[in-house]
Amino acid sequence: MYGMIPPKEQVELQVTVLVGGDAAHALSSGRDTLDDTLILRVANGADHFVVISADYLPYENLSPIRHAGAVKREAAVVQKIPKELWRMVDALYTHGLDAPNIFVDTDL
Repeated sequence: MYGMIPPKEQVELQVTVLVGGDAAHALSSGRDTLDDTLILRVANGADHFVVISADYLPYENLSPIRHAGAVKREAAVVQKIPKELWRMVDALYTHGLDAPNIFVDTDL
């Protein structure tokens, strides 16, 4: 084909793209999709409308820690922080993620 697509023919392209930041979060949460229409303008010619559709495949190692499952650790592993601090952070993680304004509201 050498860069040309004959009339009435179609070509399927596969492109791998690294998506990051806000776009990755929007795609992971389902608020955004990878569907669009590209308008290809040819000098002294007609405009061509190319429908673009893509699948988003999230990379699991880059998801926020709160979305990751619990990891079982062996009891023999020595923690590098005090046990009390670990238990406090664990309690906040387990019960505090859904609490609104947990560090803003006071009971004074």
